[in-house]
Amino acid sequence: MTDMAVETKSTQSAHPALNSRRIAQRYAAERRFRFYGMLAVGLAIGMLGLLLVTIVARGLPAFWATHVAIDVTYSQELLDPENTGDPEVIGQANYRTLVRESLQKIFPDATGRSERRALLGMVSSGAPLELRERAMSDPAIIGSTERVWVKTSDDVDTFVKGQISRDVPEDENMEDEDFERRNTIIYCSFSAPINL
Repeated sequence: MTDMAVETKSTQSAHPALNSRRIAQRYAAERRFRFYGMLAVGLAIGMLGLLLVTIVARGLPAFWATHVAIDVTYSQELLDPENTGDPEVIGQANYRTLVRESLQKIFPDATGRSERRALLGMVSSGAPLELRERAMSDPAIIGSTERVWVKTSDDVDTFVKGQISRDVPEDENMEDEDFERRNTIIYCSFSAPINL
């Protein structure tokens, strides 16, 4: 046994240049391996960061809703014709007509039935409910005119956010007038508060 240990020791000492070169190569390979590993981890973290930024950038507009300002005339004849002040009578009034009349002021050239229906499609279906709640909570506004911010429809919202091109109608079925109205509403008063 002692012969073997002595023989190994003499072999190592007989070729010291060869051993140090192998050790240097092994260390260099280990450094390369560490570098490639760190590079791979760095690239993975960079790609995950890019993915996260892309997701946030694309998803961020979902936290905003587009609103349009309309001047609403709370007509006494429409909301409470007998001037009773009864919340039940005020609650059963046709608030879609208020919204349609307000939009008609912005777009007076919309005279046909389909055009008026298209106008009503520019605001959220919840806009009449917002006006109803407002009139029921404060019946004193009946007979007056005020500027109210109502949510726009999904189509107008995506149009304002730039997800639908402003240069070309989104499909072949869209009438030129509808496209122009959608383009016009961009230049009307609108805001984009956070949905809570």
